[in-house]
Amino acid sequence: MLRGFMLALSCLVVPTISQSQADAPKEAKKQSIQGKVIEARSGQPVRKVNVEVIGGSEASAGRHTATTAADGTFSIEDLAPGRYMVTLERAGFVQAAKNQTTFTLQPGQGLTGLVFRMQAAGVISGKIVDEDGDPMAGVAVNATTTGKHGFGLLRFNSGAGTTNDLGEYRIADLRPGKYLISVTPPQRGSAPPAGEKGNAKERLVYAPTYYPGTVDKSQAIEVEVRAGEEASANFGVQMTRAYRVTGTVSGVPTGAVARVFLTPKNSEAGLGMEDMQELTEGNRFEFPHVAPSTYVAMIIVVKDVKEMLNGGGQPDVQMVRLNPPIQVDKANLEGIQLQPEPGGQIHGKFRLDTEGKLDWTQLTVSLLPVEDNGENGSEPLFGAGGVVTAAVFSGRNSHSAVSNDGTFEMKNVPGGTYQLLVGAQSDSLRDYYTKSVRIGGKNVVDSGFAVNGDSYLDVVISAKGAGIEGNVVDSKDKPVPYATVAVVANSEHRARPDSYQQSPADERGHFAARGLTPGSYVVLAFEELQEDLRQPEFLKTYKVKGEKVEVEEGTRKSVTVKVIPAETEAP
Repeated sequence: MLRGFMLALSCLVVPTISQSQADAPKEAKKQSIQGKVIEARSGQPVRKVNVEVIGGSEASAGRHTATTAADGTFSIEDLAPGRYMVTLERAGFVQAAKNQTTFTLQPGQGLTGLVFRMQAAGVISGKIVDEDGDPMAGVAVNATTTGKHGFGLLRFNSGAGTTNDLGEYRIADLRPGKYLISVTPPQRGSAPPAGEKGNAKERLVYAPTYYPGTVDKSQAIEVEVRAGEEASANFGVQMTRAYRVTGTVSGVPTGAVARVFLTPKNSEAGLGMEDMQELTEGNRFEFPHVAPSTYVAMIIVVKDVKEMLNGGGQPDVQMVRLNPPIQVDKANLEGIQLQPEPGGQIHGKFRLDTEGKLDWTQLTVSLLPVEDNGENGSEPLFGAGGVVTAAVFSGRNSHSAVSNDGTFEMKNVPGGTYQLLVGAQSDSLRDYYTKSVRIGGKNVVDSGFAVNGDSYLDVVISAKGAGIEGNVVDSKDKPVPYATVAVVANSEHRARPDSYQQSPADERGHFAARGLTPGSYVVLAFEELQEDLRQPEFLKTYKVKGEKVEVEEGTRKSVTVKVIPAETEAP
């Protein structure tokens, strides 16, 4: 995990698994790098690649770019010492699975001979038709690799397209892998079915549909994409009954711009943010075609718009859950009344678990919305990807700097259940971890906490984070450079993101995970990691392929891990 990067629930920001470098002097002399981009299989140069490197020392971190020449070479000047992450972009290509993604510049050292690899991208194309077999134009088609949704920390494969007047679509620049293809048609009603002409309350609408033509995600069939090849997925969109839902929202601030949308609880199907609508006079809303399901209404409130337009800075954007849940079954719902969950204020203070001093101003805190956190067996409200959306829209009321004395404050926090995010800006904290977050004596670092009034958080951090280091080898015990290493919690701390780390090994196949919460872990290494390691199925699938490691507070363990080849199917 990268320095200064907002990590997930209740964790202190930890560095990348690869060895971190010491902070460079602020006035360090600038240096340069030279390298080449080649096609992974043929070794031929790839021209017109946008090469971007991000990182450097804390005082000079930034972004630098270059474009490869006809022979695939590039050069970037004026780089400060430090560690950099590399991204490659070129239409028709993707970064190769086994590819160097980081490098380190030591003070006074330039780098030459860097080699980065790309591979030909894959394509999915097809045709979308309605229930009569006629082409559907202007329909959004999505391709998503299963298990890819995460907390914004993981790169995931996805692509999107829109059908033309012939109902045809094409999704390009996909990494090799297996994809779910889904269609999200516009919510337009049709005439009542034959024999039900007298029941004007019931309508049929096109439902979100998965390839090869099912509304049930569990019945969907994955489409395999190979490098440089085009896969086909033709299917028809299904229809379902739909009903009208109208009502009002109370508690909307005067002068604010408010938009509301419905999201199915514990499901990915149905209405979503793409169907949001602005509240009308009297804070009224109307959804004319809602498929049967249980929904949660969400409202996005934008305040300070006038100030922004007059040059007064950024608007205050919040996304708030509305109560009660909406059950759509066999009839229209008219005039329902929704209100935001009660909010509150959060005060808190950091402290160390031992005697010592720390520059608390290096830390920031934010809140990540969660739904019940699985305590009563329910799934997250949005799924992992939706949680990230909620965090993005949580607004400046859910973020705070930390003062010199370790205190922080967040006022007017929207009601809901949250977990605390802690961010750091220095590698000097790479061995620290969040030991506890207490409210009224109860440790909520794993479970999260409800905001419905004034809350005081006692946050304890420790410099005695555990560590796991080692080497990645292949079936012949040879080092595997730049393999993706995943350290996954195998204990009661599965809900904590500081119990998960992911990053490439270095050029020698060495990795180091630091600042871990004490407990049991499984260490895995992949030529290419496509799944989200926080999904419950991930550990069940790959546990037997990894190395189990128990670590206690302040301890370091070493382990050798066999790489899982990219072509190997999940066991």
